[in-house]
Parts: sequence; structure tokens; C-alpha cells
Amino acid sequence: MIKSMTGFGRCEMAENDRKFTVEIKSVNHRYLDVSIKLPKALNFFESSIRSELKSYISRGKVDVYVSYEDFSEKTSVVCYHRELAEEYLRYLRRMGEEDFRPYDGGGEGLYSETLQRRNWSDGQIITLSTGGGFVLMDGSATLVHTGVVVDVTTGTETASGGTLVLNHRYLVGENTAAAVTIRSGAAALGLQGGYTLMDGKSQHTPFYDVSQSDWFYAPVGYAYERGLFSGVDANHFSPGTDMNRAMLMTVLSRLDGVDAAGGSAYETGMAWAVAQGISDGRDPDSHVTREQFVTMLYRYAGSPAATDRELHFSDAEEISGYARKAVCWAEKTGILSGFEDGRAAPKGKTTRAQAAAMLDRYVRFLNQL
Repeated sequence: MIKSMTGFGRCEMAENDRKFTVEIKSVNHRYLDVSIKLPKALNFFESSIRSELKSYISRGKVDVYVSYEDFSEKTSVVCYHRELAEEYLRYLRRMGEEDFRPYDGGGEGLYSETLQRRNWSDGQIITLSTGGGFVLMDGSATLVHTGVVVDVTTGTETASGGTLVLNHRYLVGENTAAAVTIRSGAAALGLQGGYTLMDGKSQHTPFYDVSQSDWFYAPVGYAYERGLFSGVDANHFSPGTDMNRAMLMTVLSRLDGVDAAGGSAYETGMAWAVAQGISDGRDPDSHVTREQFVTMLYRYAGSPAATDRELHFSDAEEISGYARKAVCWAEKTGILSGFEDGRAAPKGKTTRAQAAAMLDRYVRFLNQL
């Protein structure tokens, strides 16, 4: 057990032909900075380990290393993603029904005469052959190829496995097949030449600015599918834009199932929030701070019993008195996790991405009750 801010601990445990080794190192630091390294098979424990550490340690730089060895001779169990496997199976069946074969320059397949802008959706895979050209105009996409693909804009070859650069034109080289995979909810891509198309995800957002590599990808997808959020326009979510009070009250009213048909969603949301005691309805256009956000969410949850327990954020002293119980509740339930540097940033503005993430965690918390 670590008795001071600086220390080292190591523990080994062997059971059922398996061996676990845990090492913890800590040094002085002005706030809590936790780094956890786990074997891939144990990655799902990271959140639990981090929460457990925070309940005992409030300051210091802490490094946790976990190793795992399996000496058993049991047959490995194959795990698979059921929904993804079913999607592949469905496509394979369709290929068999349609006598599908990749485009070879003269056989079956689709064709685009010019690099005209066209919308594509999350997970779709476009395969082009020698002489094909393409340009990504908005969104996110990756490229895998079997030979040479030239970035015509820079005059250089493009490595397989990389991300496409916006507004760069690419050309597929001789004896090469190139597959472009859409990684954002939607993407604007121009193609020239023959290509084949593999279906993408059945459910996806229409947003160019929400990509699979973004930390907010899943929460925004949830908020959009539930109808809690719409985009700032047809194809942009604007994840970094600040939430204002009217936006938040509208989102909470939608979460509660309030129907705004026949009227303004903002006016309906604000009237509902005032009636429920969630907000006083003032300053609807002003931004929502992070402590204000969790306070409104706390009130929406019915102001559950919460104690002024010790908070483990490095800037806990900056939390306003009125928000302290709400922040304690939000930290305890995992709704408010703070930043990597240990701050809660209670006076910081709440972005649309952060709001989607906290709402997602809130609903997950409710589902556990």
C-alpha cells in the first residue's frame, strides 16, 4: 500500500494457471494524474481502476501497470461482434444472389464520369481500380490499397492505411486496387472512374464533423438517434460549439418526452424546465457552465440524496456552493469524469460534445438502477 505521495508497490497473484502482476508507482504532483497500462484483454477494467484510485488518492502522478499471463492449455474461446458478423453475412448473401464481382474496368460495377461532389455514409467502402480518381471534400475517410496511390495535389505516393486529406486529389496507380472507407457519419466525396460499393452502417448520423476516431462519436450518435440533438445544419453537429441554457432545457425536455409540436422547441423546453423547477428560465441565450449543466441534470433526476463528500478534482475549490451536491452526485455516478489533468473546470463552458457525453452517461447510469 502506498503510504505517501512518493512510493512503489508490486503484487503478484497466480490462480487457475493464470498469473497477474500489478505495479503502482507514484511521485509528487500538484493534482491527480493517473496513467494506466493494461493488456488488451483487460482494457475494459480501466474505468473501474481509475475510479478506485480516485477514491483513495487525491494528488500525485500515479502509474499503474498490469500484466497477465495464461499458462493453461485450454482451447481458446473465439469471441466476435455479433452485429458486425451479421452485417457481413447479410452482404455476402447479397453478393451471392447478385453474382457480384469487383469492378475490373470492363465488367459489372458503378461508374462516375466526373469528380462531382456526392454524399456517402458511415462505414461504406468504395473500391476503385487502376486509373480511378477521388477527392474528399468534407468528412473523414481512410484509404487501404494494394500498390500505388498518388496524391496528385502534392505529387507524392500515399501510404496504405492512412487518412485522406481534405480537398487533395488522389489517383489509383497501375495494378492497384484502392478501398476508401467512410469514417464519419457522412462524408462528401467525389469519384471518377469505375468502382464498387459495400454497404455501411444501417444507423449513422448525417454529420461530417463526427468521426469514428472522435471521443464523442458514440455519445453524439446516441443523442441524435434519440432525437435529443439535431445538427447546426444538415451535415454539421459542431461538437465544439458552446451549449446555451435554452439548448440544454430543450434537450432535457426531449429526454422527458415533451412534445413541442405546433410551437417553438426552445419556448416549449424553457416553459417545461421552469414548471419542473429545473431552471428559472432566465438568460436563455447565455452559455451553460459545466457546474450549471450537472446541476440542471441533478434537478431533472429529482435531486437524489447526495452528501458533500470529498471531491477528487484538482480544482474542487472552484465549485460554487449551490452546485456542490450536484457535482458530488455527478462524480459519484460517473456522469462527470473531468479532464485528463484532473480538473472538473466547473466554470468552463459546456460544449455540445460534452453535453452529449454527459447525457449518454446519465442514461447509462439510469439503466443500471
